[in-house]
Amino acid sequence: RDGAVFVENCGDIILSNLELDSVGGNGIFVSGRNERVECIGCDIHNAGASGICFVGRSSSVRMKKYNYDQLYESLDEIDLTPGPESDEYPRDCRVSNCLIALTGRQEKQSAGVQISMAARITVEHCTIHNLPRAGINIGDGCFGGHVIAHNDVFNTVLETSDHGAFNSWGRDRFWNPDIHKTDDWVKEKPELPVLDARETTLICDNRMQCAFGWDIDLDDGSTNYEICRNLCLGGGIKNREGYYRYVHDNIMTDTFHPHVWYKRSHDRFVRNIVMSPYKPIACEWFGDEIDYNFLHIADKAVEPASELKAITRMDSHSMCGDAGITGDYQLSVDSPAAALGITPLNVDDSNYGITDEKLKAKAKLRGGIHAGLTPFTAYLLVDKSEQLKPDDREWLGEVCVKTMNTLGELSATGLDRIHGVLVLHGDGILNMRDVILAVDGESVDNVSDFKQQLHGGSKHSLTIWRNQSEIEVIR
Repeated sequence: RDGAVFVENCGDIILSNLELDSVGGNGIFVSGRNERVECIGCDIHNAGASGICFVGRSSSVRMKKYNYDQLYESLDEIDLTPGPESDEYPRDCRVSNCLIALTGRQEKQSAGVQISMAARITVEHCTIHNLPRAGINIGDGCFGGHVIAHNDVFNTVLETSDHGAFNSWGRDRFWNPDIHKTDDWVKEKPELPVLDARETTLICDNRMQCAFGWDIDLDDGSTNYEICRNLCLGGGIKNREGYYRYVHDNIMTDTFHPHVWYKRSHDRFVRNIVMSPYKPIACEWFGDEIDYNFLHIADKAVEPASELKAITRMDSHSMCGDAGITGDYQLSVDSPAAALGITPLNVDDSNYGITDEKLKAKAKLRGGIHAGLTPFTAYLLVDKSEQLKPDDREWLGEVCVKTMNTLGELSATGLDRIHGVLVLHGDGILNMRDVILAVDGESVDNVSDFKQQLHGGSKHSLTIWRNQSEIEVIR
């Protein structure tokens, strides 16, 4: 909890036109109780850790949890009083027109802008690039109300994995890796998901690109978000668990990744353009509404998007075909996507990132102007639906398994690396989303290994990864 510039117990502070070059740790750290602290026109590069941090004191959070071994086992343990416990957190602060690059030189678990235990933090018109992990990270749902808008975030997650250009975690007091336990609690106490995430966080009008992950990654119970009008140029949008996420009017050169959704999530995914069918993992339910979306496939006549409807059992009005997207990601005047009510994006460079001309000149010298984007014509030539790799899923009695081989499966299961055999359908002993790591102490790398290590009708000891921990089962 430190920085080259450290601010605590302050109000109405403006930090403007600072250049922080090669500081050993964080650039600016806004800690604990603060109001209306603004960072404007700053240039932060080559920092050892994060660029700008807004982090409240843990004393502000009711029923705080930091590790998986601190989870609550019953609803009776949970304090149902909404909101913070004290005022020791930053609120109503702003980062505007800042250039943040090449941070995380020493500390890889860092971000261009880090927000945790804070309320109503605005990050707008910033250019953030070339980072080991997230450009912008929100560490928990406490206490929401943030605005992430008109930023240009790219070349992110270069030295880590399972993360996003924008990343968030929830892990608020309702969250448990056992989604059925959380489902039961929320059925009894519907107000539970928003006791910490009190205000909606808005992510809008950004240009996001992630090298090895997702452009927008809502992980581990991230709750109460509206995500709209973003141009996502890498891994698309991922929503894992969580409640009350409204995702609309975005363009994704990849697709939508729903992971491990709750039964009563009340999520909505409408009026988005995607370039390949959705990629759900361990989803039994799909929220309140998934519809009016457009699956772009080049040189294909417009027709109902059966590829989407088959996945979600929704999308009754969604379409498939050539969306009429121009080389600069605009919708053509005769785009069939307009019939679904999809809002065209303002994709002019002036809509994203820094606007200050002096900072733009510095960014250009450091490779920080996002002018080398692949034009959309490259995507028009490819039918991504034909690029989906077949996997080796196989039924073994009542159990359906496949080899773990995607970043999405890694994220959905919470493993540290891709290995083992994923259970797609269980039998009571094995559950959906279990990962089989070993049979009788011998490692399992794929379905073929798993089959070979099962011998006749004898029972075996299986090492299983379940709900973020290893257990042993006999089968």
